[in-house]
Amino acid sequence: MSAEFLLRTDSLTYTLGILAATVYIARKWLEPMPLVPPLILGRQSDASKTRQPGETAVYRNYGTGFMSARLPVRPSREIQTANDIVKTDFKGSRTLWGTKITNAELKERVAAFASGLLRGPVLTPRASRVLLLLNDSLEWLITDLALAAIAVPSVTLATLDLLSDVLDKHPPSAIVVHGDFFMHVLELLAESASASNYVVIVLGDLRTDARRHAQQLGVTVFHWNDISARGTEEKAELPAVQPSDLFTIAFSRGVTDNDLLAVQFTHENLTAGVVATHFLLPYQNALSDKDSMISAFPLATPFGRAVAYTALFQGASFTTLPSARLIVSASETYAPDLSEILSTVESQRAPSPTVLVVTRLHLNSLTKAVLGAVSGALKPFAWRQKNAALAAGALSRDTVWDKLVFAPARRAALGPMGTTMRAVVLSGGPLDAVTLPAARIALSTPIVNTFQLPSVMGPVFGSHPADVQTFPPVAGDIVSELAHVGPPATNVEVKIVGIKDADHDTNVPIVGDMLFRGPTIGTPGLGERRAAEDEWIRSGEVAAVQPNGSFKILPRGM
Repeated sequence: MSAEFLLRTDSLTYTLGILAATVYIARKWLEPMPLVPPLILGRQSDASKTRQPGETAVYRNYGTGFMSARLPVRPSREIQTANDIVKTDFKGSRTLWGTKITNAELKERVAAFASGLLRGPVLTPRASRVLLLLNDSLEWLITDLALAAIAVPSVTLATLDLLSDVLDKHPPSAIVVHGDFFMHVLELLAESASASNYVVIVLGDLRTDARRHAQQLGVTVFHWNDISARGTEEKAELPAVQPSDLFTIAFSRGVTDNDLLAVQFTHENLTAGVVATHFLLPYQNALSDKDSMISAFPLATPFGRAVAYTALFQGASFTTLPSARLIVSASETYAPDLSEILSTVESQRAPSPTVLVVTRLHLNSLTKAVLGAVSGALKPFAWRQKNAALAAGALSRDTVWDKLVFAPARRAALGPMGTTMRAVVLSGGPLDAVTLPAARIALSTPIVNTFQLPSVMGPVFGSHPADVQTFPPVAGDIVSELAHVGPPATNVEVKIVGIKDADHDTNVPIVGDMLFRGPTIGTPGLGERRAAEDEWIRSGEVAAVQPNGSFKILPRGM
């Protein structure tokens, strides 16, 4: 057979060649690309070169820099205190709890209320303490910033059942309360021998019977609007505030002993918390003034406060969900689910959310709603293709399967949020690893799993938004069943103690008691002593560090 015969071609040969080339190119074009190089996910924490016996190395976020580098404490050089977070150079407007407002207008209202506080109630900078008994709102934020501007720390309660203990053991100089809850506060003050020493600032309707009852008790009452109006007319000189000044005192309950816990946070703790929260999302997908954030965590908690002030710093719109309310009437019930999110957006006429900071219950509800709206013969095939892409480290909402199957389901189940949502941040409890793949397929958006503590302003840990790795759980191994919470936050260092030295260099998770340090960690108690920057603090948590530097927090009582 001659070479000329073997090289002979016809139209069929050309057709088959073109078809083969088309299939090859289409396969390469459709093949999912990992969001980040695997090397990054293989080393999520930077570990110190040395360690003490019975301890792991010291871990910090790989993106923070070398171990010798100081942990960041402010999002930019000029941000020194809470009030600096409201940047003067930001000219646009954003929506806060349904109210459209610019930074200039917000600063003006804060300055007026701060001046009114100095002209009216007897408050002494760096000595007085003011208890905030308000639900999250623009007025809550204005009050918080105004107190910060006059160097008077706010006092917050994680739950309302702490109120009686705080009034008995740590009475504040003044209380800011909503009118609907004022009578209940007066009833508690009536049981105190020092009721006449109290100053109460009432927001909203001030009932005649409540005012009369306050007069009988000798309680001094001001109306929130009157203080703001007086400050507008009579400007006061505000004191100079330092980063080391006390910003807030947060009360919560001990998880194991149910004791009343107090943690002091300075302005520097707050700005550091903004740094940690800001870096939960990567540079190329960072929070901006085009975003609208909705949070399930109240401003009365350190984590919720850090989230809100991060949105404030970036110029994003912000609101909180009803389930985060401190004061709820007996007739009000709020389930942490999709309907709560949609109804909040509708009632407040807020922009459609782009970033959700929610609990696993909200995530489960979103996932169930979207998957329930998926229909058609392409559903099983689209599921397999999206799952295969996740296994390859790819996550996108622009695939052909999204356009044909999942995007219509998201729009049907979530409304406009199905299109605008671009990130979900989870916190508030342990998460089963098996729930994440379905959520990522349904929402096709980065999901950041975080861990918070009442002693930390902002996240302690936060998973990489591009980390979509899943590993099959091992039967009977609780550590393998939990979703990891990523490396330490960008300004937190962590180590685990109480380990066997022989376990340190093995390729298995190392479990022990977690110690941490960093500028986001507040000072426990109400004493004058502040924790040193390099002082290790016991978290009370048992953690497992994985070979790639990500962490898992074990449920208490294990």
